[in-house]
Amino acid sequence: LELNVVRTIIEPEMVRLAVISMSARDLAKLKDILTKLESIKTDAAEYAYWDEQFHLLIAMATHNPPLIALYRMINHVRQHAHWATTKKKTLSPNRIREYQKKHRSIYEAIEERNIESAVEFIKLHMTEVQRDLLQDT
Repeated sequence: LELNVVRTIIEPEMVRLAVISMSARDLAKLKDILTKLESIKTDAAEYAYWDEQFHLLIAMATHNPPLIALYRMINHVRQHAHWATTKKKTLSPNRIREYQKKHRSIYEAIEERNIESAVEFIKLHMTEVQRDLLQDT
């Protein structure tokens, strides 16, 4: 939960900066990751990997080295054993589908360079993740 609080603080501003700074190449890479993310139906570990890559690519698209380093630390914590257990509990096929929809919305808002929508979608996603973590504890 503590990590998710940090993500809730950082990710909206990270998305805001990414929308402003993201190159066409960054956007193409994000679309490729989204395609892989959307192809997963039941494998929680594989979904979690591509989810991490999706959010990390957004961080990298800010072209802000301290923010990228910070987000790499976040992903490092997300790879700890405790998170692996949590992923298995919370990432049901239904939950994966719901998260995929959220990621699609985030991507489309970024692609449209719609800062307000992108920030709102990431906030909604972080709220949903937080809710799922609380229900599982």
